[in-house]
Amino acid sequence: MPTFIGKKQKRVKKSKCVAWWKLPQDITFDILSRLPVETLIQCRRPLIFKEWRTTISDPLFVHAQFVRASQANDQNHDILVVTSKWELCMVNHVGCINESVKRLPFPNYLSKLGMNSCNGLLCLWDYPFNRITIYNPFITNDIMKLPYDRSRTSSGCGFGFDPIKNQYKVVAFFRSSTGLDAEVYTLGLGSWRIIGEVPFNPLQPENENVFLNGTLYWLAKRRAGRRNGIGYFDFGREKFQFDPTLPFNAVSGKIA
Repeated sequence: MPTFIGKKQKRVKKSKCVAWWKLPQDITFDILSRLPVETLIQCRRPLIFKEWRTTISDPLFVHAQFVRASQANDQNHDILVVTSKWELCMVNHVGCINESVKRLPFPNYLSKLGMNSCNGLLCLWDYPFNRITIYNPFITNDIMKLPYDRSRTSSGCGFGFDPIKNQYKVVAFFRSSTGLDAEVYTLGLGSWRIIGEVPFNPLQPENENVFLNGTLYWLAKRRAGRRNGIGYFDFGREKFQFDPTLPFNAVSGKIA
């Protein structure tokens, strides 16, 4: 009698599962950067994995998350404001029906005399003591104190992002024998570099500036000729320029 051989059972390969806490760093970075700020705030808790807290404290992550959130919510605008009582707040969906205000942590020991902001990070300048601090109130509550030569008298600073090298930078003014000079500190490199003379005098260098598309702007006076205008610093090229075509009233602070 013929022998019938049954069909061999096919072995099903079991897919190898990878624990979510063992994912490669670039994948973890990408996943976390897609989360809203409200969710990332929870990552400040001590029980969250240290690797996650390290990732979201990286300035490059802050920028990546900011860009992704801006692209996803290009119609919704969020701003940081400081109240008259020195409370730090985030206003969500400015000008919309669902506009809301959320108070953020702002430790009392941080100087609030001079403030700059970029992508949610704050640069705080305590000019009586020449102290410059980077503070992240959203995600990690981290505080980074920048080293500074106290033998030089700082005359103001600004904070922004270099879109060419993907780096956050601080530009600081100081008085020299020739006038007003500047130096740059790149977050992550750990040292200051003198970049030369500033061709204008910012009227209020401690906090009256605006950062936009890689450039920081001040209301200023040209050093030669004393003409009012707009002084600005390009973080990518690390160059200062002065534009006198937008004169303003130095008393009222308004564009003339």
